[in-house]
Amino acid sequence: MKKTKLAVEELTWENIRSEINPLNPTLVNIIDELSPDPDYTLFKASYPFGSEILKYGKFYLPGENNELVLLNADNVDKHIYDSLSYNLETNPVTMVLNKSLELFVTVEDRIIPYSLIPPGAIFGLWRILDYPNLDAISYTPVSLWDMTAGARLLFMLPKITEEAGHERLKRKYNFNLEKPKSLLDHWEIFRAIANNKPAEPWNVELIYFPKKWFDKLKDKKWKDFRFYLLQSAWRGSQFWRNQFTWDLTFSRIHTARNIKPAPYISDIVKHLLAIGVGALPGFAPANNNDCAPISLLQKAYLEDYSLKEYAPIIMQPTHFSLTNSTCPVYYSMQFHTAIELAQKSSKRSSTLNELYAVNSLLKKYLEDINKNYLNIDSTPLQQLAEQIEFTFFHSSTINDYQGIQDSNEIASQDKCFADSSQATEIKAVSKHSPFFNGCVRISNRSEDFK
Repeated sequence: MKKTKLAVEELTWENIRSEINPLNPTLVNIIDELSPDPDYTLFKASYPFGSEILKYGKFYLPGENNELVLLNADNVDKHIYDSLSYNLETNPVTMVLNKSLELFVTVEDRIIPYSLIPPGAIFGLWRILDYPNLDAISYTPVSLWDMTAGARLLFMLPKITEEAGHERLKRKYNFNLEKPKSLLDHWEIFRAIANNKPAEPWNVELIYFPKKWFDKLKDKKWKDFRFYLLQSAWRGSQFWRNQFTWDLTFSRIHTARNIKPAPYISDIVKHLLAIGVGALPGFAPANNNDCAPISLLQKAYLEDYSLKEYAPIIMQPTHFSLTNSTCPVYYSMQFHTAIELAQKSSKRSSTLNELYAVNSLLKKYLEDINKNYLNIDSTPLQQLAEQIEFTFFHSSTINDYQGIQDSNEIASQDKCFADSSQATEIKAVSKHSPFFNGCVRISNRSEDFK
């Protein structure tokens, strides 16, 4: 059988170290000390925007003409397969060289963003560190995960369902996708536009570590390398290792207040707090091309689709930081991304009623955390309660719902929307976006974002 030619380059450490050094000098110094033999190679791969690198845990490599090739396909070179299949045939240990990836989970009714992975980050470590011999049962189902080149959960704020404009895009960018029915549908169209012979292609570049790099993790000579990997994995699991105390804290508040919140409302509140400590991403206006070819997409919707009234602002997943966020992030009741999301107790409940219930429960949590009887001093949850502000918005506020602001005020209160449209002539932010119709802003109280 003829082997598929992959767009993957096998390199020695000396060939690639200069590209890694600006991103991760600590790791470069450790590997330099090891002075690995030339047979300790690495694989460099490049993926165009929207490539599904992981699809339900199945790992794909880039082939010629931008097609994707399943790692365990019969026509994949045996050397590449043997080098990279050690992690249950899902992604091997990986480093991002440029742009970013999104790791997420697709479930029955929504997509759950887990993490945006930036340049210099190394991931795929848990199994190789837990089971160096790779012969044990894994606690993590590999078929759960999806990963794309660039962000998957991208959407335009203004409506892009006008028939004539969408037909113009289809003709110019040579795709046959129907106009979007929901915010989740925007990404497929963005991908088609981005990959139709662009003048400046958007690609994410990755480095894959073959199995040979982990055969000697227990050798003394490799202890610094192993310690670095352990530190990376340990930092990345901090929130999940402490989820027991997180859930216990909420349970204690319920007991102290003698309340039994609706599971649907409670799940949203816990997710908002997870966004607030930076464990999971919220959404913010894209103001660069790190997560997608934003400039190209904005130009397409201005010049070809012919957006006239509102700026082509694109929202992207964004991790908030308690210490250095420059923009707030948002969560929308119209675009649920919570990991746990119980069924609503009543289908008749309005978004405004639900938003009010979320606000009420969140206030109770924050009030009790600040009373200091829960013994969670010096934790991110305690820090969040002291310095983070949650602001609630809806397009139909009435006097009976105190604490909920008019969503028309969002753009005027957050300069990051203006930053996202600074390269376009149209500056007005779409006030009628479904995303704004019941949303929560998460920001530092001391943050100057107005």
